[in-house]
Amino acid sequence: MTNENVGKLGDVLRALDHIMLTTHDQSGHVVGRPMVLRVDHFDGSLFLIAPRDSRVVANIRANPEVNIAYTGPKTSLSVAGRATVSPNRDQVAARWHRGLDSWLPGGADSAALIEITVDEARFWTYTGEQHSPLPIRGEMRQIDVADFV
Repeated sequence: MTNENVGKLGDVLRALDHIMLTTHDQSGHVVGRPMVLRVDHFDGSLFLIAPRDSRVVANIRANPEVNIAYTGPKTSLSVAGRATVSPNRDQVAARWHRGLDSWLPGGADSAALIEITVDEARFWTYTGEQHSPLPIRGEMRQIDVADFV
């Protein structure tokens, strides 16, 4: 993958503050939930913070394959990768930000860090001026940012 594509994906990710994280539960069902996202620097890994004893953490420990999705008026995004979980308080504290306060009132002491290593990403940008539902008028551009590994 080119540095240019990593940069483009990083630009898209930095503009987001919430995403949907999809995991697999213990029965193999696909489960999604909103998560706070903050990207200061993107080099192929994303970091999320979740309650240490949450289902999302248990799901990732059982099956690390995850997807992050977002869609908005001008951009849509799908990122596939493998996640790991660290309960290390120092790692959580290093990535803590005020946007997490309302989601995790117990603070960094009650949280775990989720690191997602991106395997594949696709994003679409809409360059038209209309914000109407389908059919889309204007140009829709897909950029595949595959092969991070």
